[in-house]
Amino acid sequence: MPFTPPEWAYVFPDEESLPHRHHAIGEPYWWMEWGGTLDTVRDNETIRWELTRIALGVWDHVKNRCVHKERAANYTLEWLGAVVGKRESRRFAGDWTLTQKDIEEATLFPDRIAYGGWPIDLHPPEGIFSPEEPAMQRFLRRLYSIPLRSCYSSEVTNLFLAGRLISVSHVAVVVSWVVGTAVILYSAGLDGIPGELLEAAAIDGTSPWQRFRYVTLPLLKPTTLYVLVTQTIGAFQTFIVVQLLTRGGPAYRTYTLVYDIYVTAFQFFDFGYAAAQGVILLLLAGAVAILQIRFMRGDITY
Repeated sequence: MPFTPPEWAYVFPDEESLPHRHHAIGEPYWWMEWGGTLDTVRDNETIRWELTRIALGVWDHVKNRCVHKERAANYTLEWLGAVVGKRESRRFAGDWTLTQKDIEEATLFPDRIAYGGWPIDLHPPEGIFSPEEPAMQRFLRRLYSIPLRSCYSSEVTNLFLAGRLISVSHVAVVVSWVVGTAVILYSAGLDGIPGELLEAAAIDGTSPWQRFRYVTLPLLKPTTLYVLVTQTIGAFQTFIVVQLLTRGGPAYRTYTLVYDIYVTAFQFFDFGYAAAQGVILLLLAGAVAILQIRFMRGDITY
């Protein structure tokens, strides 16, 4: 499957032109980054165009110039995204701005609602054209906490924040965006259990297992319900992993309903049928969520 790049694509003639960036077939290509020195909102189109030139240039290198090009002989480029993926964009200012100092010192805020532990993950602003390694990670010794004051806006009334929008510095955002939602929720739930209840149970002579079974677990049921419902809805929405890795294969074993909606709409251009599938997905996810809530709600301890 030959590949002839367009004239405007970048040229990466040898391995030295892509230092520290593994690009054999099967390797992830997350390091194709550019635009860190620009405004990722106002310069979005410029960044998208440059990333397109970079992506086609890298594929030209893999197909025609790489030392592993024989392994790529039967591969073809079927699809190239048109939407720019962003590590960060706009952030809001809250009553507290979480900083690198807070993270490295593992500050325990009195209003903490979550914990994190992902390493400080910095990428060079020049992206693929930087001679440095594409990611420099500094691992943390302890978990850090995220305060409630960083999760609402101090300038916009009644606006709560989540994900990459929370009130954090540049270094803090590259740590706090990669977190396990369920782990964070359970950590916050455990932190909210009154210590005097566990102490009273211990004085009564209960074992650690009994305290967990009859005190901790019942008080975590609201958290368990929330995690169960949100994770189930998330499972119904599985798309990115399928699109990037398997395309529904092998033999349709990873073919999800959301991926089928995508194929119906953007490959067969049957938007009406895809819209109907979307409605069915909404009703199905809603029905399962309602059943879960009704099944667990009567046994929840607040």
